[in-house]
Amino acid sequence: MKYSELREQTWIHLDNKYYFVEVVRDEYCQLIKSIPEDKTLKKTQFPLANIQVVEPNEYKVETRIMYVGEYEIFAHQLGVIKYIDHEDARLTYGILFDDAANENDELWVSAFDILPIDY
Repeated sequence: MKYSELREQTWIHLDNKYYFVEVVRDEYCQLIKSIPEDKTLKKTQFPLANIQVVEPNEYKVETRIMYVGEYEIFAHQLGVIKYIDHEDARLTYGILFDDAANENDELWVSAFDILPIDY
């Protein structure tokens, strides 16, 4: 992939991880994972063979999911999508976990942090 192909507000797959392209400037771009972990790539590092643009899956409210993201406290917990924020291309889905005590026990996640459960 060439540097000129990067676009803000898109997802890429790099080194077996998904990153959200938050900022693209003349000389660098700023990537972020669903959890707050930034990564900076300089224009001089391109072209990169191990990077590709990816489209996140789209889910609906009330979809049952399993959390597979990087917050260990929620690892493999089951829940349901309660909210969708179409204005947030990074943390789009509001998840309420099965053992949540109330509506304040939710987590906003990306589509790459969850797997739908069909049963």
